[in-house]
Amino acid sequence: MHLVHLIGQKWTQSKCLISLATPRADDINHHTNGVIINALIKQKISNCHHVTVVEHTNMLSGGNTMMTLLSDDKYHLNDKGTSILANNLKHAIHSTLNITIQRNRSRSRSRNTNSRQVGRGRGRGRGLMGPAPHK
Repeated sequence: MHLVHLIGQKWTQSKCLISLATPRADDINHHTNGVIINALIKQKISNCHHVTVVEHTNMLSGGNTMMTLLSDDKYHLNDKGTSILANNLKHAIHSTLNITIQRNRSRSRSRNTNSRQVGRGRGRGRGLMGPAPHK
């Protein structure tokens, strides 16, 4: 925590994000230790106004780890869990910097507004295919 305080003193306009540990289900002792460490971190930085804590309580259901977010080892996040983690971080960054989050467009809509060019959709190659074929 010394580093967090030092950053706040040296760069007074800085903002810091601290992501807490995500839930796990491999061992109850490890999970409990994670909960304790998260609580200690929150307590230590409670008076640091330049710090935003990113909690991952949306990975819990009724206080229990959502198994659908974990890999087979019950510790590492799977793709869905990683997506939620990334979304939590994105929302914290936007909130901390007072940036409005834009709604995603439907993936089925083309971003192309020029009727002579055919959009290829999101993440599919190099973008535009060129002029539309004549009929």
